[in-house]
This record gives sequence, structure tokens and C-alpha cells, in this order.
Amino acid sequence: MPDSKKITLDTDLTTLTDQELGTHQQACWDRSMDIDKERERRNALPWVWDSDEKTVTTIRKALSKPAHRGADKPEPWAKPTSAIDAYLKGDRVTHQGDTWIATGCGMIMDPPGTQPVDQPELWRAEISPEV
Repeated sequence: MPDSKKITLDTDLTTLTDQELGTHQQACWDRSMDIDKERERRNALPWVWDSDEKTVTTIRKALSKPAHRGADKPEPWAKPTSAIDAYLKGDRVTHQGDTWIATGCGMIMDPPGTQPVDQPELWRAEISPEV
């Protein structure tokens, strides 16, 4: 018979049957393993980002493209479809009326203004010098 009440981390454990306690404990172990896997993934990111940057830099050189996109004149942001058109730290784009410089690590596939939880910053809006 399925459990009918929702059990959360705040549930008073003294109100649970033995079966509910067992089910809840297994769910906590499973979640703990998921958390450990996510921590391992995040800990590996600096090596992945370094490899990504080397890959994109090599592709740009092989295709005789500039080291940084938009260095002379920012280009409109476009959703990258692969490493060939991914953005790297130092690339400049325009997006939603602003000029942005890429500050994130690795291949940057998300638009300016987005903020993934595993990087402190992907893009920074450029401040135009006052005239």
C-alpha cells in the first residue's frame, strides 16, 4: 500500500511507521549520493574549462579566426551550436542594447545576463566611458 502522506526533511520522525522510516532513509541516502556526484562534477569543472578553452582556441587558429570575437567591434550575441562558435573569456558581444565582455570559464554557451550556479560570472556589461 503506497504511503499517503508527504514526508519531508521537516517531518517529525516519531510520527512515521517503520516502513515510512525505511523509505525516508533510503530517499535521504539516494539524495546524498546525488549531492556527492554534483560536488564531484563541480570539482572537475576547472579542468574541463581549461580543456574547453584550449579546444576553442585551437579551432579559431585552425580556421584563421581572431583570438577574441568582437575585439574590434562587438558582434550581436548568437546562440552557439558547438565549440566552433562558442564564446571565450575576452569575447565581446552586444545583447539587449548593451555591450558585454565574456568573463566566464571554458566554452560560454549562455547569453549575457544569465547566471549559472557553478560559475561566479559569465558576462560583464561594459561601461561606456563618459564623454
